[in-house]
Amino acid sequence: MESLIYPAIFEPDNGAVSVSFPDLQGCISYGDNAEHAYEMAKEALGGYMASHLEYYPAPKATPVSDLKLKKSEFAMLVEVEPIYLQELNRKSVRINASIPAWLKIAAEKNGVNVSQTLQRALKAELDYAN
Repeated sequence: MESLIYPAIFEPDNGAVSVSFPDLQGCISYGDNAEHAYEMAKEALGGYMASHLEYYPAPKATPVSDLKLKKSEFAMLVEVEPIYLQELNRKSVRINASIPAWLKIAAEKNGVNVSQTLQRALKAELDYAN
């Protein structure tokens, strides 16, 4: 999965700095200063995307030049930390697969883990070693 980069709007407020992502409804954060707010923005974006991408495609990012900023605001691009995307790719997901009833019965009788067997078969079919 490629990196995901989104513009964030930073707004200083009484020494602290709030952060919002115009393309990501509800993805907000804050920090004690601009540097701390940027670090918190990376964490917020990573967490948001880790849960969002589980169900939806990545939203299109608005170009920074298209953002309408208040006088006190500034914008920066924030990249999703790769660890969030790696964890998302490792997470097991439920699928619905059909097999003959007799095969299910035989697998259960012999203690075969169908999920692990399917994973091994798909990796072999795709020639994927990991």
